[in-house]
Amino acid sequence: MQRKNRDGSIVRYVQLAHNFRHPQTGRPQAKVLWSFGREEEVDRQQLQRLIRSIERFLSPEEALQRQAQEGDVPLRFVESRR
Repeated sequence: MQRKNRDGSIVRYVQLAHNFRHPQTGRPQAKVLWSFGREEEVDRQQLQRLIRSIERFLSPEEALQRQAQEGDVPLRFVESRR
C-alpha cells in the first residue's frame, strides 16, 4: 500500500494480504492479514526468512512454481512438442 503526503512525497507500506472475490459484486478485494510497517523500516532479510518458513508447508511443485516466478530457480529450455 502507498499513500501520498501533502508535500507530494509517497510513503509505502509492506503488508501481507489475501485476495478474494466479493460475494455480491464478484470483484476481487484484498484483505490485509498483517502490516509489517513502512517499506524503509522493514528488515528484508527477516521477510525472506519468513517466506522460506512458510514455503515448508507448500508441496514441492508449489514451491518450485513460486521460486520460478521470483526468478530464484534457473530454468532452461529442454524441448518443445506439438
